[in-house]
Amino acid sequence: MNDKTNNLEVLARCSFCKAKLNRHDLTLVLEKRQQTVFHATCSQCQTASLILISGGDKGLLGVGMITDLDKEEVKKKLVTEAITADEIINVYAALKN
Repeated sequence: MNDKTNNLEVLARCSFCKAKLNRHDLTLVLEKRQQTVFHATCSQCQTASLILISGGDKGLLGVGMITDLDKEEVKKKLVTEAITADEIINVYAALKN
């Protein structure tokens, strides 16, 4: 985590006020294969952001987005299983009746 956080510090800026994010602003939320998700809270404006970094054959892609979720809510959402097509059909059928 330390190496990724150190590398991220060079690139990370607040999605709202563009202030540089410091190490203490960042929390590693998820790390899978070539995907890493950080939650950041800007020390200048207190805006929460998600920073997603994905690696592939062509290099790294980083995306930052403002969120109203805190880091614990993000962790919970990311580990929740996806809704299946059958579940959607069951809800549709229940609402149709």
